[in-house]
Amino acid sequence: MRALFDPNVFISYLLTPNGSGPPVAIVEAALAGVFSLLLTANVVVEVRAKTATKPYLAARIAPSEVD
Repeated sequence: MRALFDPNVFISYLLTPNGSGPPVAIVEAALAGVFSLLLTANVVVEVRAKTATKPYLAARIAPSEVD
């Protein structure tokens, strides 16, 4: 199975990396190889842009975590 995540899934995951909930569960499943994760350049660019330009996100998510 292949999946393409909305950028908000990654942002939610980055906001709660040690937490629980659907975003954490599905990103961890992708990282574990349960399914193939498809990433487009647009998704990566949007995650980087939102986490860098929105003050609330920039204060909680380090650029190194996004990379």
